Amino acid sequence: MKELLKFEFRKLIRNKTFYICLGICALLIIISILINKAVYDSDLLTAAQNEMPEEYAALIEEQKASLTGINLFKQTLASSTSLINNTLAILGIVTSLIICEDFTGDTIKNIYSKGYSRTQVYFAKLISSLAVFLVITIVAMTLSFTLGSLLLNGVGTVGKNFVLSLVCMLFVALAYFMIFFSISMLFKRTAPSIVLCILGPLVVSLIFDLIDVVKKTDKFTASDFWIIGVANNLTTTDVANNFIVIGFIVPIVIIAGFGALSFFLNKKRDAK
Repeated sequence: MKELLKFEFRKLIRNKTFYICLGICALLIIISILINKAVYDSDLLTAAQNEMPEEYAALIEEQKASLTGINLFKQTLASSTSLINNTLAILGIVTSLIICEDFTGDTIKNIYSKGYSRTQVYFAKLISSLAVFLVITIVAMTLSFTLGSLLLNGVGTVGKNFVLSLVCMLFVALAYFMIFFSISMLFKRTAPSIVLCILGPLVVSLIFDLIDVVKKTDKFTASDFWIIGVANNLTTTDVANNFIVIGFIVPIVIIAGFGALSFFLNKKRDAK
């Protein structure tokens, strides 16, 4: 197992895909923040605000005020209308490319021929791809926080349950990774894995949104119990206690569920 991990990490260090995706992720975050700064500093926007109804002008001011380092840091893995769309898409792509590389190139046969078990290969790929996922995530969050603090509205305020919300965000990140990893291990082909990694969580989110539309009770919001809704709820300055509880439970269920599914189905399919 130790030698297999060395082999996987050696491939990663030499893999151009990792560096390209990391660079694209950083570039898109920089461009997004610069665009936000240019738009909200624009004299045209200020003039337009003066012509708007008071409630719309106040909404724009609220959006401006939310552009802080802390908020952008938390939004990196949270909002499909913000940096998440770029960052998560790239994370899904790089995970798929790294996992599927050996399967599409039939290198996996050579690995098995050296006596490594399917379980060893599974966990070696899980550990190595998780390392890539975490590196890109940490770089994206750090860059968002730094540029948001320097170029936009400062560091910002931590708010209620800040530390717990960050812990929940860690579980959210791990849940996203397990979704991407499981899809890639199950399909073992680059194209379908990339498509499902990018669109799968969004399609499920739309299903939960549809449930919210048609359900007859207001006692709960179904979308709060899917990973995208969980992440979005954790980005607010003051995170409610119930969102913290959900923020622990939902990611853990996703991690366990997708992990078990990919492990057993991968083992079964490879054995045939």
